[in-house]
Amino acid sequence: MKKLTALLVSLSLCIGIGVTSACQAKTDASAPPVQESPLPENGENNGGMDGNTPDNDVQTPVVTGYVYCTGNGVNIRASASTSGTIVGSAYKGDKLSLLQKGDKWHSVLHNGKVAYVSAAYCSSTPVSSQPTATYDPFVLCTGDSVNIRASASTSSTVLGAAKKGKYYALVGQSGNFYKIRYRYGYGYISKSYAKTTQMKKSSNEKIEKVLAAAYETVGTPYVYGATRLHGGKGVLISGFDKHKMDCSSLAQYAMYTGAGICIGMNTATQQSQGALVTGDLQRGDLMFFTSENYVNHALPTKIRHVGIYLGDNYMLHTANTKNNAEIINLSDTGYWWRYFVLARRHF
Repeated sequence: MKKLTALLVSLSLCIGIGVTSACQAKTDASAPPVQESPLPENGENNGGMDGNTPDNDVQTPVVTGYVYCTGNGVNIRASASTSGTIVGSAYKGDKLSLLQKGDKWHSVLHNGKVAYVSAAYCSSTPVSSQPTATYDPFVLCTGDSVNIRASASTSSTVLGAAKKGKYYALVGQSGNFYKIRYRYGYGYISKSYAKTTQMKKSSNEKIEKVLAAAYETVGTPYVYGATRLHGGKGVLISGFDKHKMDCSSLAQYAMYTGAGICIGMNTATQQSQGALVTGDLQRGDLMFFTSENYVNHALPTKIRHVGIYLGDNYMLHTANTKNNAEIINLSDTGYWWRYFVLARRHF
């Protein structure tokens, strides 16, 4: 009897184990199989959370020699195409680290990365970097609220008022008046309340065309949030009025109409476009500023204003309805240098 009971218990245990195993097997079969995604054959980790898989195949570009820039403001691009992103500029006489020569494009080492420059503006022998100096003439107002007139006569229509210390692009002279650029046309200011000065011009034609477009805006009324010329890629916006400008719309207008360069619609986007200026400012650079209330903010919120650098410590900008679009000496008050953050170059 005891043997029969033991046999039955043993048989029951075996049957129970079998049932349990069968159920477990059925459950596993209905679930998707657990399988790790294999790494691609080239060893790149495309599915990791942080992507920090060491890459032992990265090689430092090898410099094979040097080429010398023969032009001024020659674009250095991220790809071998005129539509490639501009990552920097080269000027006459600049020595570029050559990686490989090409018929149309040379690959060069720029800021530690592979970049491209047009072969048409490069030479294998050193080039003189001393261009002929030319100057831009200006008028400096020396009186308070001096009339800007429509013609060279004290009886002509008054177009506006020039404030003491403000600059205007000089076009010519007529009798006792200087002829200046003013609101996309011309104005006249008495020689009795003004004097001439000059700024050294760039030998880069694009820069000078941008500044020529900017000079015409001087005196244009400041309108915050004014309609932009284009949406950031050259597609013109209906309703744009060149007689209503704020700081970023003026910069966009001058860059596009002067040299066909597209920049964003506001300072938040403009401050990240073009090559970051790490050395001395050059004529045509866009200068970006913060303000007292935003000085501790991070980019891009920190940027509150933009102006165009003219060289010799001068800037063209528009900041408020009190002064409208104007040319100023950055050292006059020190205010703008106090809040200067960065500059970008597009030439």
